[in-house]
Amino acid sequence: MRTLAKRGVTEPFPIQAATIPDALAGKDVLGRGRTGSGKTLSFGLPLLTRLGGNRSQAKRPRGLILVPTRELAMQVADALEPYGSVLGLRLKVVCGGTSMSNQIYALERGVDVLVATPAACGT
Repeated sequence: MRTLAKRGVTEPFPIQAATIPDALAGKDVLGRGRTGSGKTLSFGLPLLTRLGGNRSQAKRPRGLILVPTRELAMQVADALEPYGSVLGLRLKVVCGGTSMSNQIYALERGVDVLVATPAACGT
């Protein structure tokens, strides 16, 4: 909560109020909204919360976020990293156009959440 407040998040956006309770309860949720509507935190915070308190084993991530572009993968990871860090979770972006050896090394060490895209660099 302190990390949310430090980042200026004091009231949930409508999509967050509608999805977070169900996502925390383990239900499947689906939502769409414009850029800046709060989607990343709507879906990301419940995932991080459910994974918090435990560590992933090497080569066995426990969470996966798929996005259509490398740029969005980096944006999502950047947005969620401060909250994951507070919970002791490690996030890693996996995508084409970046060092494969760094991605493999991170997976071998253990990653809690992969933020990935099937798209190649720049698409």
